[in-house]
Amino acid sequence: MRQEVARHESFVESGSLFGRLELAQKRRLLDAFQAFRDTKGSVLDIGMAADSSAVMPVLTELDHTLAGAVTIHRTDTADGARSRNKVTGSFMLPYRNGEFDWACSSSVIEHLGNAERQFGLVREMARVAKKGIFLATPNRLHPLNFAGVPRAQMLRAQDLYRFAGLLPGKPAYDVGHKRLLGIKAHFFLMVLKGSAEG
Repeated sequence: MRQEVARHESFVESGSLFGRLELAQKRRLLDAFQAFRDTKGSVLDIGMAADSSAVMPVLTELDHTLAGAVTIHRTDTADGARSRNKVTGSFMLPYRNGEFDWACSSSVIEHLGNAERQFGLVREMARVAKKGIFLATPNRLHPLNFAGVPRAQMLRAQDLYRFAGLLPGKPAYDVGHKRLLGIKAHFFLMVLKGSAEG
């Protein structure tokens, strides 16, 4: 997620109000993730990119906490138009069970298209994380569309609760939000493994 903020900073034009608002929101989400997890442990960051057709691991070191990163690539059609941001192939993260302490993802799940694939991401994040997961997604009802996908693919807070409730082992979970312009702009799912939901 920190990579996404840093990458986004380099693309934001100084005069773009939308770009500045989006960057400020991404920073708030990063702060929420940092507050959710403890200060120690490895983190797998799952991001989104264009122009490829496979799930590709990209390992990197960043401030001694980011132990790995996966970039989910989407395919584009021959004429350059996005093919509705669908991810191709079966979704499975290329890591062992519990290989990382934490897994985080921001603005990825809505690109996966359908509920089965979206839950697949949540399930895989929970599989590779020992301590917990943090997954953020734009609110489909916010007037600014941060995701760049059809609103029908975007999730509601209820969807995140439903996905977390389906996870094996019944971990503790909650859904939070960050507002922008007074309206809930992003929801985030926080799952703590090793503790039963109360």
